[in-house]
Amino acid sequence: MLPRRGAVLARISSKKLFQNRGNLRSIASDGGGMQAIDELDANVAADHERAARDYQSGSLEESIDSEYAESSRASYRQSESDVRLLVSEILRSNDVACVKAILQRWLRQMSVDPLRSAAAVSYDEVVSVASDLVREFGTRGSVQITMAVLDWMQLQNWFHLDPYLRIHIIDVLGKASSFDIAVQVFNHFIKISVKKDAGMYNALLHAFCKAGKLEAVDDLFRDMKQSIRPNHLSYNILMHSYVKAGHELTKVVSVFKEMYLRGVKASVASYNILIAACATGKQAWEARVFFSNMKKQDLEPNVITYSSLINVYVASGNCAAALDVLREMVKAEVMPNVTTFSCLLHGYGQEGKIEEAMKIFQTMKDLGIEPSAITFNILMTMYSKSGHHALAQSCFHEMIESGLEPTYVSFLSLMYCFKSVGAYKEVLGIYDDVKRNSSLCNIYIFTEALDACVKWGNWSKLEGIFSDMKAARCDPNVVTCTVVLMALSSKNCKTVEEATILINFFREFDSKPIIILRYLLMETLDDDQVEALVLELGKVISPDNVKTWKIFTSGLIDALWTLGWHRRAAIILKWTLQRGYRECQCLLNRREWRLDLRNLSVGAAQVAFYQFLKWLEEAAQATAREDAPEPGFDKRSEASSPAALEISLEALVPAGPIERVFPDFVNFPAFVTVVTGWGKFSKVEGESVVREAVEREIVKLGIPFTRLAGSWRIEGRSLRMWLLTADMSKKLLVSDSAGS
Repeated sequence: MLPRRGAVLARISSKKLFQNRGNLRSIASDGGGMQAIDELDANVAADHERAARDYQSGSLEESIDSEYAESSRASYRQSESDVRLLVSEILRSNDVACVKAILQRWLRQMSVDPLRSAAAVSYDEVVSVASDLVREFGTRGSVQITMAVLDWMQLQNWFHLDPYLRIHIIDVLGKASSFDIAVQVFNHFIKISVKKDAGMYNALLHAFCKAGKLEAVDDLFRDMKQSIRPNHLSYNILMHSYVKAGHELTKVVSVFKEMYLRGVKASVASYNILIAACATGKQAWEARVFFSNMKKQDLEPNVITYSSLINVYVASGNCAAALDVLREMVKAEVMPNVTTFSCLLHGYGQEGKIEEAMKIFQTMKDLGIEPSAITFNILMTMYSKSGHHALAQSCFHEMIESGLEPTYVSFLSLMYCFKSVGAYKEVLGIYDDVKRNSSLCNIYIFTEALDACVKWGNWSKLEGIFSDMKAARCDPNVVTCTVVLMALSSKNCKTVEEATILINFFREFDSKPIIILRYLLMETLDDDQVEALVLELGKVISPDNVKTWKIFTSGLIDALWTLGWHRRAAIILKWTLQRGYRECQCLLNRREWRLDLRNLSVGAAQVAFYQFLKWLEEAAQATAREDAPEPGFDKRSEASSPAALEISLEALVPAGPIERVFPDFVNFPAFVTVVTGWGKFSKVEGESVVREAVEREIVKLGIPFTRLAGSWRIEGRSLRMWLLTADMSKKLLVSDSAGS
């Protein structure tokens, strides 16, 4: 039951909501599309979006936190000045033995203070200060001092270690990320014959869950079940830890079933977690089932329930259904909050429906719901990605004017906005502004600034950012490494000095991906060592993250080819083709043999082109044997010929004798074609970096190809004659020239 004033406010809000119901229903379902962005920017943007989506996990945290706080009922007052004085004095003494004496003297001073009445020196106040000391020293990792404070508390004749105080002490240590000390305190309580209870376990579970320590949560929960019966909050914390870790819905449901079978009644928060877990697998139908079952249990859905359900539909790409949930929410007289609207805005932003998103944002403001920094971040990201740069900048200024502090995602969106229009100077100006606030300058900011430097060709600034990263002890991630790898093969890297600056990047840091790349780019290795290093990379990047693998390996292969490590570039291309991270189609029929390079990067296309020519050279040699038929195209009808064969190009390892790959082989086809495309990833039709790269190799080798729209073609007879010329085998052999 709400207090009287709260009930009045709730009625006012509800009335205002229904007055604006028309606004909700007027939101259209159609909208414009996104503009295409290149693969690297898509990968960088994906990292930014993951940060922006934290609002949903945040709402679940809020749900768990509020339920946890209500169950623990720890409400001790704070006395910051007393805590600061005591912390300073204890630190100055630098002697654990003095801790108890200092605290005892402080207690006496409080009791005789003429400005305070005797009643003012309350148990709660003393415990509050002592708990704050536990938090302060726990944060500093001072185990002995923390335990000394607890020992002093237990020696006081007025002290009573009630259940709520035990929970509170473990909780403050957990919030201070002092998990080792929290575990020691937990075990200390057990040693002094404190009976284990659900509250103590939940406090520690809650701390581990918030820190993302899933293994610790599992271990502690198993220990809990051996000692006492977990309550609904224990199960909720366990389920929530699985949601945070991105586990599949079945894992979360198994915990819910165990709770049901043990006779523990589920709460509203339990169903909220189940619904939220459906977002990872885009399981909208399952989320709706949980929602219906919740109401059958006479549990009233709250704002977090509806927001979580909306988020599931958004994750499933069904914004229309998400909007229906909002209308259902209005009908149930549940007031939407900023998280509800942020979920919707995120969905429409992903679909590129700018006008609909703007209507939702206006409706939100009409309802008197103040946008959060995350709301503005979602809007800015949406505007930047869709090319509405002026709107993104306007949104940033509105955010500042509303008194909100921009987060690093805010600055990332603004940097991305300027970078997409080639305003690299402005991007680096924003970077300089962010750098003044070290708490905001993280790996994403560094990566965006590096990408701008590379595209602008500002090598002195690039070196400065490397130094800034080193000073901040910020290890590069895979996206950062990809930016530098792509820079090595870009047109902007024109001199040995510029390439050296980029190579030195891999000497400055010692994270696992950097060490592996350092060996691949700089050291002499045999084939087995190269393959072993690539397998090690597989432990850094998830095998399921196909998008990241595509972009990263493209950058790596291009860099290796540029540096002259042709053979190891071929080995890595073979590895990516075998695992399906890239496709290189080679179609064979009687009339035409066709190699399609459109899905490859520049370096990978060059490797595959040489591999194809090498395979063709072996086919030409097969036709030159004494027992081979006279050269000429087999003129049997296409209808009687076998269907086109698709072979997988395996770098350096021929697919086998031509007769085995193509059993009905008689001679070369009428035509051999290499498809490069018009420029899939370029802004101007006809400009393709793959096309340009292949053309360079054709000119260098002197192959009489004819240039067609998006491809190169040559008659089979002409190519066969060219392939049978002297020393062609050596020219087509993919080998390393770096370091020689």
